[in-house]
Amino acid sequence: MKILAVDDDPIALDILGECLAQAGHEHVTLETSAKRAFDMLRETSIAYDCVLLDIDMPERDGIELCADIRRLDRYRNAPILMITKHMEQAVVERAFAAGATDYVTKPFAFVEVVTRIRVAHALVQERRAALDSYLALQNSVGQPAVGRASVRKSKDMPPVMVDEEQHVSGDNLLALPVFRNYLEQAAREDKAKIHLTAIKAQYISRVFELTSSDEFLEFLKMFARAISEEFAPEQVFMTHMGNGVFLCSSHHAPTRNLTKMEDALLLTLRKLVETSGFVQDVPVDLVMGSALKINPTPKLNFCRASKAAIARMDSRDLEQNAVSAA
Repeated sequence: MKILAVDDDPIALDILGECLAQAGHEHVTLETSAKRAFDMLRETSIAYDCVLLDIDMPERDGIELCADIRRLDRYRNAPILMITKHMEQAVVERAFAAGATDYVTKPFAFVEVVTRIRVAHALVQERRAALDSYLALQNSVGQPAVGRASVRKSKDMPPVMVDEEQHVSGDNLLALPVFRNYLEQAAREDKAKIHLTAIKAQYISRVFELTSSDEFLEFLKMFARAISEEFAPEQVFMTHMGNGVFLCSSHHAPTRNLTKMEDALLLTLRKLVETSGFVQDVPVDLVMGSALKINPTPKLNFCRASKAAIARMDSRDLEQNAVSAA
């Protein structure tokens, strides 16, 4: 595994290098200059598998450098771990909005460094394996192979993203593991304000049947875009859980009641779909759960929190169905 670690503090960089060496990583490059590090990433013949960036650097901070790295095609989806002593929610949000995969906090804990690098690398390997399997299947049945921005379309599987896009530009749509990392880091701050809301695209199986792979992916992006617009001006991070269910994290619970929020969100989504150029008309509807407040905690139970938010959404879905049936 080829790793690049960037920190303008030579002592901290040496400690990090020792941690990586003890973990058995032999191909590690340590760099104190953000500019030289970017040149290395851009010019190396063999791309780095993982990049660690200190946030506080004089010539270009790590968050700015992270955003620059994400603009390089070969690093659009490579793990980028931020090295920082800052745990303020605003800093965490800036980092993940720029494309960060995870955080490593100072002072370094050997186990944490090794674990987070291992998890980040496994995430990339799983994405590549899923994509390779999908492309092989496409080729074996004589269908034209699709690009990396694709969707697995199988009657035996629910509609899920298999492309490697962990950050859809402008929409703050994160891959599920990255979204979990974000919530876990944000919840550590004592003054963290986090509300988790589950929103589901109704009739998603029908949408899946009526659209091509690219169209279905575009529908999911439009759904995320509609959420971003309706939560504006507040920044919202979200992830697609599969089957049309989105989890959204915001500072505050929506001020409007759920019915008005759903109506506004649905109107925005329908306008986006109408102008999308889909060949077939797709059913567009949604249901939104009440916001779940997440209290600050040093160790967030993401599984429990996400299930609780989705349960609120399911409960509202049942209520609406009961009203419709009455």
